[in-house]
Amino acid sequence: MEAREELCDPGGTGICAVNAEEKKTRRSLRGRRSSIKVVAEGSSPGVVVAPLSESILSNARINPTTQLINKRDTIAAYIGHLQAEKNDWENRIESRKQLWQRAKRIADRGLERRRMERIPVNELGRVDGMQKPRYTLNRIVRAFNKQNEDLYEQKSMNELLSRRTVLKDSLKEAKVKATSLNNLLKAESKTELQSLMQWWGNLKKTEEMRITRIQAKLARLEAQEATLNQTFCILSL
Repeated sequence: MEAREELCDPGGTGICAVNAEEKKTRRSLRGRRSSIKVVAEGSSPGVVVAPLSESILSNARINPTTQLINKRDTIAAYIGHLQAEKNDWENRIESRKQLWQRAKRIADRGLERRRMERIPVNELGRVDGMQKPRYTLNRIVRAFNKQNEDLYEQKSMNELLSRRTVLKDSLKEAKVKATSLNNLLKAESKTELQSLMQWWGNLKKTEEMRITRIQAKLARLEAQEATLNQTFCILSL
């Protein structure tokens, strides 16, 4: 774009013409060059200003009311654009939440309702090779849990069987003892049994008297020990 220059020399000194011939462009703060326009301003020889752009000139010709209306329409359009973008993001977030909730429900509920066949643990990798790893892992965990339940039930059954065997043996021994005692009672006479019972009674009385004497001795020893403790406390003071 060629530089336009308007020379003004009110006094006929020729200063403006010399300045225009020496420099026709100027460098702005951002390093770009623009043309120089010399116009009259008061008593000064001239003022150097940058040319106005076409958009500024066109806006200057428009009515201020129209400019405000245009600005209002631009702002309203921008606000509508922001609102549409906000709604779009809210819809995306809502859809993500729904997907997440659906995945969580699927993960929480039972994943194997279509078929409940039992497959050995060592064949799960081959049978479920085309399924998702999560399904395979859940099936393996359920298989192990089922095995543990079976083992626990088997262990409980084994314990019950062992207790039953022990009780049967004890019952057999009790029956044998009862049979032998009955035979002994039938074999011995009544007088012998009475004498045996009297002997056991005398032995019981003797042991009771002995226990009584031992208890009395223990009481005397405890009393002596208490007396000695009191004496020792007095001497230590």
